[in-house]
Amino acid sequence: MAALVHAVATPVRTDLHPFICESHFFDSWQLVLPATEQQPAMFYLLKMLGNSPAWVDSLMTLRNKAVQLVGLKDLSVMSAISLEKAPSDYQIGDRVGIFTLISQTPSEVIVGDNDKHLEVRISFLKEMKNEQMVLTITTAVKNHNWLGRCYMWFVKPFHRVIAPATLKRLILTS
Repeated sequence: MAALVHAVATPVRTDLHPFICESHFFDSWQLVLPATEQQPAMFYLLKMLGNSPAWVDSLMTLRNKAVQLVGLKDLSVMSAISLEKAPSDYQIGDRVGIFTLISQTPSEVIVGDNDKHLEVRISFLKEMKNEQMVLTITTAVKNHNWLGRCYMWFVKPFHRVIAPATLKRLILTS
């Protein structure tokens, strides 16, 4: 039986490619969606953020306390999102939880965050692949300075656990 969530090559169709070309880190994780799923990509972003595991929020709280010591911003926690707003109500530039909405189509949403040490972009791409509907989350990070490189050295191992764990909850919380 195939893994529920697995690492994949960056999708060819993502609009994130220009950013990835300048990135210092990127990865992609994929989940097969139920065959009947008809929701836009924004639905999955909102659902993933709103259903983040408590341990991820605890790690974010710890992260926020630690980075304030070096002057970085407190991002809050992943699950701090209003689920009352419909996916179609979001406009470019709106905050979507801890991220800012950069682009949105029914099949792909790109969100991100900028700080003095790095830029983050995350794509949620929903597409047909091998006759299955799949959702691929691609994260890309561009470091601006030594602080960004240091930050990513600490964050990367956690990211590689958090990204698939939060993606997996999309199916487990249905």
